[in-house]
Amino acid sequence: MAAKTDRFYFKLDGQNYLFHRDSFSILKLPGKTISASEEKRLSNILKKEEGKARTVGKLTLRTVALNLTNNCNFACDYCFANHGRYDKPGLCMSKEIAIKAIDLLFENISRNHQKRAAIAFFGGEPLLAWDLIKTIVVYAKKNKPKGVRLKFLITTNASLLNKDKIDFFNKNNFSVMVSIDGPRKVNDANRKLPNGEGSYDLIIPQIIEANKSIPLTFRATVTNNNLDLIRIIDHFRQLGAKIITFGLDNNNLKKENYKKIMKSYKKLANKYCQDIMKGNFYEITNFTEILLQIVFKEKKISHCNAGLSYLGVAADGSMYKCPRFTGIPGHKFAHIKNWKEVAERLGAFKSELRENAGARNTHCSQCPFMFLCGGLCHYDLFQKGKDDSDIIEEQCLLRKKIYLEVIKLYAKIPEDVKKDFFLYLTDSFQEQRGGEKS
Repeated sequence: MAAKTDRFYFKLDGQNYLFHRDSFSILKLPGKTISASEEKRLSNILKKEEGKARTVGKLTLRTVALNLTNNCNFACDYCFANHGRYDKPGLCMSKEIAIKAIDLLFENISRNHQKRAAIAFFGGEPLLAWDLIKTIVVYAKKNKPKGVRLKFLITTNASLLNKDKIDFFNKNNFSVMVSIDGPRKVNDANRKLPNGEGSYDLIIPQIIEANKSIPLTFRATVTNNNLDLIRIIDHFRQLGAKIITFGLDNNNLKKENYKKIMKSYKKLANKYCQDIMKGNFYEITNFTEILLQIVFKEKKISHCNAGLSYLGVAADGSMYKCPRFTGIPGHKFAHIKNWKEVAERLGAFKSELRENAGARNTHCSQCPFMFLCGGLCHYDLFQKGKDDSDIIEEQCLLRKKIYLEVIKLYAKIPEDVKKDFFLYLTDSFQEQRGGEKS
């Protein structure tokens, strides 16, 4: 890619375009070269648009992710959490710890005059702690600050879903993510039961039934033997999926496979564009969240909001930037018993990240997609023995490819189709995330 610090030029169907890093503007160019008068006009447009761009949301604690149990009824090969057991097998969160975490969240929401809050349920397999989930929901709804929109989220392997749980989720504003890697053979290669058998046949009936009344998010983990993204999308769509997301098994992916994933993302972007043009709307969040960033001109300072507006709470009450750090020595963020410590660590981590990825990383400062990206995942960097001032080359190259494909996708879609598609995305986004963006 030939890129400048704040401008990225690309060609699409014989037409030259410019992507402006600081304003997210995507402009058609009149020809191969730009005259002095045209350059002046472009600069004026970009300067005006840059003033409309803003940092994503107010970075104060709005979401706690509760690790309800260190038990899991699966034994997935790539599990980052020691098959859900983390560092303390069998540990379960008490009602007292859960309530303390919720009180802490609501205290921060009130202090910072926020209008929305979220409580996420993790494990292990969180549905193993079903009675605790129901207790938490009742307590949180009763004690939330007045005027605050409360959202619940859960990530589950889907094995324990049933009608009672689905009805409960529907009544209580839940967003439900189910983990499934694709067709039976693909899924069962890694997502296994403790006896080594595959999990596909166990979870499919529950997923199909739940998806009739809840817009499930289907999450696939991309591994060394799971690189054909279109095959996964097609299968999920056959199951009725309207929201699909991909995560990478960065702990185990071979370097040479990142290039294969790049090609797969390009093919997927072309297929997605064709579907959108036909009015066949659904979400691939790896694309749509970037598209919405461009539309709303929202700059990121970090890969995600871990350690900023989002914290993981372990079963023993220890807090971490996100659940993936649970139990790792040296990465405990604070403890829920000490609000002052939590507030100090939130502020300190924000200062460590500085105002954007480029300010802490010279590689990022030269990247035309810096504000779309925000830098790499803190956990992935840790796993590779790096910190937030460094990069992982193969991951950076893949992300740049995805941003380029999304920008091209945006440029390809005609304005009338674009309007309908973004209305669809915005409505879906608000429904899934509690009424507000990001």
